Amino acid sequence: MEKRSLKGRDTLSVLHSNSSHKSKEKNNQNSQPKESSSLQHNGTAPLQMVLSQPSSPVMPSNIMQLQQMYGNRATEQWVKSRSQSDQPIQRVQNKTGLPDQLKSGVESLSGYSLDDVKVHYNSSRPAELQALAYAQGTDIHVGPGQEQHLPHEAWHVAQQKQGRVKPTLQMNKDVHINDDAGLEHEADQMGAKAMQLKSADTAMASASGHGGASVVQLRGENPYAQGGTHGGWDLTAHHIVAHSKLEGALERLKEEEKEGRGTPYTDVLVHAVPAKLTKGMLDNLKVNVADSDEKREEYRQILLDKSRPNDEEVHSIRLGDVRKSFVEWQGGNQFMGPNTSIRAEPSKKKDGTDFDGKYFGNLSTENFNKLTTLGDKLGSSVGIDELQRNMKAILDITKNEVPNVFDASKWTEVGSLATLVELSKDTDLNRDHILGYSFFKLGLDELGSGKKYDQITNSSDGYKFNGESMELQTKSTTGYIPIEKSQSVIPKASTKALVTALSELSVTVTAKGDKESEIPIDNDLITKVEGKKPMFKVKGYEDSIPCVKIEGTKLTIANGLMGSKKLKPDAKLDSLYQYLEKAGTATSSYLPKELYDALMAKTVS
Repeated sequence: MEKRSLKGRDTLSVLHSNSSHKSKEKNNQNSQPKESSSLQHNGTAPLQMVLSQPSSPVMPSNIMQLQQMYGNRATEQWVKSRSQSDQPIQRVQNKTGLPDQLKSGVESLSGYSLDDVKVHYNSSRPAELQALAYAQGTDIHVGPGQEQHLPHEAWHVAQQKQGRVKPTLQMNKDVHINDDAGLEHEADQMGAKAMQLKSADTAMASASGHGGASVVQLRGENPYAQGGTHGGWDLTAHHIVAHSKLEGALERLKEEEKEGRGTPYTDVLVHAVPAKLTKGMLDNLKVNVADSDEKREEYRQILLDKSRPNDEEVHSIRLGDVRKSFVEWQGGNQFMGPNTSIRAEPSKKKDGTDFDGKYFGNLSTENFNKLTTLGDKLGSSVGIDELQRNMKAILDITKNEVPNVFDASKWTEVGSLATLVELSKDTDLNRDHILGYSFFKLGLDELGSGKKYDQITNSSDGYKFNGESMELQTKSTTGYIPIEKSQSVIPKASTKALVTALSELSVTVTAKGDKESEIPIDNDLITKVEGKKPMFKVKGYEDSIPCVKIEGTKLTIANGLMGSKKLKPDAKLDSLYQYLEKAGTATSSYLPKELYDALMAKTVS
C-alpha cells in the first residue's frame, strides 16, 4: 500500500479511486481519524484536494523517509493505493450542504442534479493530508475556513458526472494522472459563474458519474509556500494576476504545442525557472536535491534544458511539474495574506486582478502596473504569439522576486458591523461583496443558556439559533458566523392554542352550554373582522378566526374550536443577523491597513 504526502501544496489535486468512477474535488469533514488511518476509497469515488502548507510538519516520520527515498510521486502512489480500502464518510447538513444559489447555479449550467452531493464542513480530515479541502465522489469535505473552494469543487462534481475526467498519464496499472489544466480553469470560471446565477430553471438530469479508470489530477506546489495562521485562519498565498488566468493561458499554449505548432508551452515553462534555486524552494516542491549550491544549480540547468521533456522524471518528479509550479506561483505575483474566506478581494470575479498586492511585496509601482496590464492581456482574444510574449514578459517581472513574509501589522481587522456596512457602500473601495467575506466574532464560552448568546446552542447535530440550524466555524475559543448567511437564519414562530392565547391576555370566556362560549369584543384584545362571515382576531396573532355569530359587543364561538385552533404570532422573530446586531457582536474581515486608513481618513475629512 502507498501513502501520499501532500505538505506544501497550495492549490489542488484530484485523486481518483481505483476502478469504476472518475471524479475531482476538494474540501473537508468533521471526523477525526487516528493518525494511522488514511483516506480510503470504495472503488467508485475519485478524490480531489486543495492542499495547503502547514505551519509545521505533521506527517509521520516514515512518510518523510518515503519522500526522501522515493520522491513525491512514488509517495503519492503509496497514499493512493492505501486510500482505496477506506469507506467514504458522509454527513448530511441542510440536505446537500451546498449554498442554495451555488447548487442551483451548477445544476442550471451543467444540466445535472446535485441532490446526491454532501458537504462536510469544519472537518479535521483535510489537515491530516495537509490539505485545505478535498472531495471524494459526491462528498465534498471542507476544512475550517475553506468554504471559498465550494464553487470550484461543485463544478468538479459536474465534470465527473459528465464523464470528462480522462487519465493522460499512467503511473502504474492502478494509478492514472490527469494534468489537464483546462478542467481546472473551467472549474474556476464555471464555479464563479454558478454563484452569480439567481435560480436554476434548466431541467436537470439525475445522472450519476460515468465509470472508468481512477485518475489523479495534480496542480503545482508553491515554491515559496510559507504556511502559518492568523486569528486561527490558515494564511493564503494570493495571486495578483489570477491563477485561473495563468492556467487558461498555459492551457492554450499547451494545446498549440500538442498540435505540433512549435513549443510555446515548453518555452514559457522553461522561461519561468528563476535565476537561483534555494533549499526552501526545492523542499516545498518535494525535489530531493543534495543540499549544496552546486547541486541545485545543476538541477536548475536541467530545468532550463528544453531538450529535456516535461514528462521526464528527475529526482522522481516530472520536470514539467516543477517548471509549471514556477509559472503558477511566480514569486512577484503572490503575497501572503489572511484567509480568502475572511478577506474580500478587489474583484468579485474569480479571474479578477488583486490590486491589493501593491501594498505588499517588492515590486516597484512601475513594475506592478506593468504586471497588471500584462495580466489583462492573457484572454482568449489574444493570439498565440502575443500570448506567449505576454507570459514571458510577466515572468521577467516576477520570477526572481521572493514574496515577503506575512506581516500582521499591515492588515486591519474590521471589527464593527456598522463599519463593514458602510464599507460595502463605499464607491472608492468598490467592494460591495465585502459582507460575503465577513463574520460575526464571538467567544464560544458566551454561548448557551444563561450566557450572553443564550439563543445559540450547540449539540450533537450542530449549532442552532432558536432551533434553526446555523453555520458557525470554531477557531480555538472563538466562533465565527458568516454575516451574509446569518440574515437567512430566521426561527419559526411557534403556534399557540386559541384557548391559551385568550387566557394569557386575560380575556373572559363565558360558557354557554356544552357547545358554545361567549367572548367580549373590546376593540383592543378582541376585534371584529369585517366580511360576509362572522370572524374575529386576537391581539398579537395574525389569524382570522371563524365564530358562530357576532352580536353587539359579544361573539359566540364553538367550544371545539377553542382548543383546536392554533394561532400564529403577528411579530416575526429576529433573524440571527438582527440578534447579533442588537447584541453588539464584534465582526471580523480584513483589509490592507494602508487602504483601510486611507478610507477612514476620507470619512473623517
